[in-house]
Amino acid sequence: MAKEAKRTKSKMFTSREVDIIVDFMKENASTMQSRHASAGPGAAHKVNQLWLS
Repeated sequence: MAKEAKRTKSKMFTSREVDIIVDFMKENASTMQSRHASAGPGAAHKVNQLWLS
């Protein structure tokens, strides 16, 4: 029986992309929490707009 090659899982994000996401979350965490806390109609849209800005 031949030895099978070990498969590795590909990463979803590069280390640079992870750094960018972490920095964004640090800068915008309180804004995102307040928008989710107030919930109501359009809360998800407001958070999505924050990600797009």
